[in-house]
Amino acid sequence: MSAVGIDFGTANIAMAVWQDGAFRILEDTHGEARSSTFLAFKANTGGGEVEKIFAAEAIPQSTVDFGNTFFDIKQFIGRPAPRKRDVLFPTSHYRFNFSGNPGEPIGFKYSTLSARGSSIPSIYLSTLEVCKIWMHRSRELWELSHMGTNEASGADVAHPTCVVTYPYWWNETQRSVLKNSAKQTGIFPKVFLLNDPTAVLFGAFLFSLPSTIPYNVVVVDVGAKSLAATVFQTNGRTGSMEERSFHVLDCGTTRLDYLLIRHCLDQFEAQHERRFQYTAAAIHRLHLACKEAKERLLTQRSNNISVDDFTDEKDLLVVMNQKTFETFTVPYANKVVSLINHALNQAFPRGPPEDYEILLVGQASRMAAVQQGVKREFGDHVNASVLLSADRAAVHGAAAVAMILEVAPVLGRLKLSQHYRPLCEILRTHGSAEKARNDLLAYGKAQLRPSVPPKPLSLPEKSNRQSVGLGKQRTAPGIPVSNKSVHSSRMESSKSSQDMELEERPVSASSHAPSFDQRILPSHLGQNRSDTRA
Repeated sequence: MSAVGIDFGTANIAMAVWQDGAFRILEDTHGEARSSTFLAFKANTGGGEVEKIFAAEAIPQSTVDFGNTFFDIKQFIGRPAPRKRDVLFPTSHYRFNFSGNPGEPIGFKYSTLSARGSSIPSIYLSTLEVCKIWMHRSRELWELSHMGTNEASGADVAHPTCVVTYPYWWNETQRSVLKNSAKQTGIFPKVFLLNDPTAVLFGAFLFSLPSTIPYNVVVVDVGAKSLAATVFQTNGRTGSMEERSFHVLDCGTTRLDYLLIRHCLDQFEAQHERRFQYTAAAIHRLHLACKEAKERLLTQRSNNISVDDFTDEKDLLVVMNQKTFETFTVPYANKVVSLINHALNQAFPRGPPEDYEILLVGQASRMAAVQQGVKREFGDHVNASVLLSADRAAVHGAAAVAMILEVAPVLGRLKLSQHYRPLCEILRTHGSAEKARNDLLAYGKAQLRPSVPPKPLSLPEKSNRQSVGLGKQRTAPGIPVSNKSVHSSRMESSKSSQDMELEERPVSASSHAPSFDQRILPSHLGQNRSDTRA
């Protein structure tokens, strides 16, 4: 069988397959389970085409030629080019070159030097073309993982079924760019899109949980650029499923990086008792150092954030211990708790049921402050086993769904989030999708079989009695959820969002949640008008 799941995140990309009833993460050429989304263009010393450098190899290149190194591209998919004085456009920390007229789809451009030192004309890339490059890279890694295996000789290896994850709140334009990037390359002829929380449901409930699958689930995804909570609510009488998703944009873990940058700049200026002018290259190098320190502080008590020759021939050295680190992570953990409470209040106005479970996923879910804050507020409702593989749950689910659609393509016509419980139970019973082929096909055909429309019911007269005794809504201590419009960050909710390509678009409503301070970096970074791409 030939199927692959791709978790296309903002900061990292992961790939996995499901073979012999077990998940297998496909490592990149550096042995990493997750590849960073850094993509650099460099002149080939032997002449010819410009060389593309990916992931870990591209990060050092970005410190030398950051204008031609792109990363975190996913957040720009389907986004129009910025207009003048667009203060919300995140150019402060992305110093590569944007292209496109204001209001039109955003693009990027790069210009490198040839082997002889002559300048190569600027090359323009759309977000679609950047995604195509990453899809080609994904296929190369997938083929590399099959070399030397018995499966490599099969004809189906050349045409794998591919499932790619996307954020729940993406619109049709954004989903089309991601899907077309895989289809137009011709390397993944069978491509399906699956939203992140549905992928987490399959990845978590196949092997990580007890035999009893809960009816009410809250998937909390602490991502790089956004914080999202999706409630899957099962009606006990009809068995139907409702979905509601709430998210806060620009409130992901990248915001913590910016707060660390601000802290390091304050410490650096306090040490030298003066203020400095910082170049964009220096800020980018500090950003990379803060990201590395944040990862180390997950397992270490303290870590040094250092940048050699930071500015004015002075080195930057800031000691970061756990106590100082918690001053940034604890407020962020409170944001997570506040969002979960808001989602529960909206989904269960009379109070949440006793049997709901919280699946805390995403890379930032490994932070001690986030885990402790959520566990302190919600106790046993937090599933502990999912935390062991929180950063792999989505890619595991994508791989499982890819294998399901490979053996039973008819299921691609269903909204899989509505059927995750019976499908997971079928797979658990058989242990693999190949053995469960007949049951999966039978289930899909039964669900698609036209049913006799029920007779219209005679509705009783409306009662004059008013409902009383609404359950008390949950709120995190000292962290109220505001319903007022907040300029810097927005939380949106939507019902029954699509998770596969054939579904109907959701109807969205909006509400708001507290936001982080947007003024992260100081105003004296030494950026002139030509350097500010807003």
